[in-house]
Amino acid sequence: MSQTLVPPPPSPSSSSSPTLYSKLKIRQPTSIRPVRSQPMLHSGSNSSPVDNPRWSLRGMTALVTGGTRGIGHAIVEELVGLGARVHTCCRNGSELDGCLREWDSLGFGVTGSVCDVSVRAQREELMGTVSSVFDGKLNILVNK
Repeated sequence: MSQTLVPPPPSPSSSSSPTLYSKLKIRQPTSIRPVRSQPMLHSGSNSSPVDNPRWSLRGMTALVTGGTRGIGHAIVEELVGLGARVHTCCRNGSELDGCLREWDSLGFGVTGSVCDVSVRAQREELMGTVSSVFDGKLNILVNK
């Protein structure tokens, strides 16, 4: 479906030529194509984005809060797929244990902590844990 838009006429004080104003046709996209040129982690392909140095996060460390469900879970897996070492946290210990077991069975090597990031003392303890796990180096923080 196309739509025709007509810009307003130039103001009398404008020095632009009237020939610059014409009818513009704007076409709506017929389909949306993904921007990603490499397959996602879950595609089952032998190739991964980590093979492309442009997208590699090899050697990087990441902390993802709330990484056991929803978009946080997807972010953890995507960061691992790009080569990062990831630590995550959530408030529910059994939920965290289940995700860590799943990731371990997939060979992801994700670590995790039970933490309520709204409590200052627990945040400070989390940062001590992360510092210990990553030898004091944190490159990426995803706080969702």
